[in-house]
Amino acid sequence: MAPDPPATESGSGSDNDEDKQSVVSNSSTMATTDDFKVDLLKAIKDIKTVEKFAFDQEIEIPEDFNISVQGVGDIKPPLKKAQAVKIITQARQAPFGRGSDTIVDTSVRKNLGTRS
Repeated sequence: MAPDPPATESGSGSDNDEDKQSVVSNSSTMATTDDFKVDLLKAIKDIKTVEKFAFDQEIEIPEDFNISVQGVGDIKPPLKKAQAVKIITQARQAPFGRGSDTIVDTSVRKNLGTRS
């Protein structure tokens, strides 16, 4: 398969003209920190995906917060390594649904779960 021919710089509507306009537009809108933040937030909101993502933020945990895992017992934050190891020993490969079937396939889903 032959590579695409390079875009020419002449003629209206050429790919190169659009690229140049995009660069000029991007550099002018990112002139200030506020504009950068706005552009970044817009770019994140414009992401079209079915994926999920997570983020990390520290929060104050109420003193009465408690998690209990069968076979491990009560767990108070922060989670200790020994507790994590116990949880992992109680966990099993998590299945997923495909139509009416329940399947365990680590090439599709590689995570552990515990019974509630």
